[in-house]
Amino acid sequence: MNRYLDGGLQAFLNENRGGRRRSYMTHEEEEAFLKEQRSSALNGEFVTVSTLFEAYQEKVGYKTTRKGFYVLLKRHGWVKESRDSLRWEI
Repeated sequence: MNRYLDGGLQAFLNENRGGRRRSYMTHEEEEAFLKEQRSSALNGEFVTVSTLFEAYQEKVGYKTTRKGFYVLLKRHGWVKESRDSLRWEI
């Protein structure tokens, strides 16, 4: 009701919310985190989902779900390569 009183009918027609509202990091912060992890993998460290997940939880400061973490990896093009390792899809 207040939106209508403030902006009339046009206030309802110009919906501009969009975007991710429930995230621990911004998209850019996620990219920086994964780039950091990828560089350590390129330096010879073996990267597993478990180590990435622990590093992610440490970075955000919250306990999160693995499902949400897998969505993050998928969003940035990481795919499962073997039993417990990941690679970045170019």
